[in-house]
Amino acid sequence: MIKVILDHQIFGWQKYGGISRYFYELATKFNSGSDISLDILAPRYITRYFNEENLINTHGQFLEKTSLHPRILRTMNYFLANIKVRDLEPQIIHETYFAAMGYLKPKKTKTILTVYDLIHEKFPENFSKYDPTIYEKKLAIQRADHILAISHNTKADLLEFYDIPEEKITVTHLGFDLLASHHITPVIPEISPYILFVGNRGGHKNFSKLLIAYQNNKALSNNYKLVCFGGGQFTEDEHNLMKSLCISNNSLVQVSGDDGVLSQYYQKASVFVYPSEYEGFGIPPLEAMNYSCPVVCSNVSSIPEIVGQAGHYFNPLDTDDIGKKIEDVLFDKQLSDQLISNGQDRLTQFSWERCATETISVYKKVLS
Repeated sequence: MIKVILDHQIFGWQKYGGISRYFYELATKFNSGSDISLDILAPRYITRYFNEENLINTHGQFLEKTSLHPRILRTMNYFLANIKVRDLEPQIIHETYFAAMGYLKPKKTKTILTVYDLIHEKFPENFSKYDPTIYEKKLAIQRADHILAISHNTKADLLEFYDIPEEKITVTHLGFDLLASHHITPVIPEISPYILFVGNRGGHKNFSKLLIAYQNNKALSNNYKLVCFGGGQFTEDEHNLMKSLCISNNSLVQVSGDDGVLSQYYQKASVFVYPSEYEGFGIPPLEAMNYSCPVVCSNVSSIPEIVGQAGHYFNPLDTDDIGKKIEDVLFDKQLSDQLISNGQDRLTQFSWERCATETISVYKKVLS
């Protein structure tokens, strides 16, 4: 039995989110008959994924509300965790994000670090010059005994930006699975037909070019609405862009909800579009495939690695190409059906069970 600790970082940072979801899934699979003895060392945590039903051994107190800044909470957690970590005698500490300082751990304890993407390094203009992420990431990488990269593209980026021996990095693809209720089917407004966009819209997510592509292609804007799930209400800058493009307020719809609601939007969408300029992995296309929604997406970074033959690709910097490729799928049923079929085949390559199994193999390798 391998004794593993997941540290507090992401659990004191995110209520919900891709990284905390990743570790929730790992923790759940580790506890399902594997040879891992898992503890989550999070003295004060805000993540909503843990509850009494999932039987994850969490050392800490859940904070329903807190006025503490996330970095203050993380610093407090660091010192509280250091008091507890030696008592737990872990063989592996899996750090959930990037910290400047390591733990006062037993000498034989190994440190594993997961790197998700290199957005800060590739798009520094999207972040404050005071953002410490790159500095903290560099120290975390230097401290780690082994690094997990969530895609081959992320591994390649790591080798480009950091002086790391290639053998120190292992790729473990993520899984996918919306946490939708199997007992209640949410009712969503009747919007059809529509094009679906999911997630945050700023920076490298490239939503502005999708807006331009949508409005410039009259086959799209005259026949389909554009539904944006999540990401918050449209910003002032987005409203100004819509106004400059003369996009009707009736054409764009912003909606939110839990995974059950999102699953309904995938099922009813005519197409899912993923215009991002960069992704470390990209789970939404897999979610769309799972609900038989055809995928139209960027041809850059990790996206082709994940989507494979199940996507119709465009250049994310070319608005004419974006509009044309969306139009191809919407008005060609044979192409749409082929993408859906390819998507069902593609899904077999990704699961949280596989991700957990590959992660455990890395733990064993580092301890051998």
